[in-house]
Amino acid sequence: MGADLTPSKAAMKQKKKRDAKKAKKLEESTEDETNKGPAAVSSVKINLTGDPEQDKKLRNIKKKLDAIEKLKQQQAQGKSLEINQLDKIKGEAELLKELEKLTV
Repeated sequence: MGADLTPSKAAMKQKKKRDAKKAKKLEESTEDETNKGPAAVSSVKINLTGDPEQDKKLRNIKKKLDAIEKLKQQQAQGKSLEINQLDKIKGEAELLKELEKLTV
């Protein structure tokens, strides 16, 4: 029995499944990279003040504004947004005012 070097039928089937799964995963990863497009570049620039509390608030506002920018891009591409996402976009003006107040 030890002289038989060919894999069993079940082992060959498993190898075929693994190879197909690897190929599918590789195809999906290359497909994702081509469909992503350019990454969202923040249009908001912040200058850190040196005060840890204020810097934390500035970074938090910048993060929220970046998220709003991504949502706007998704909306421009025709993706339907949920109610909470639309509310987030509506709050952009308030965040900009707060950012202006903190940077002055």
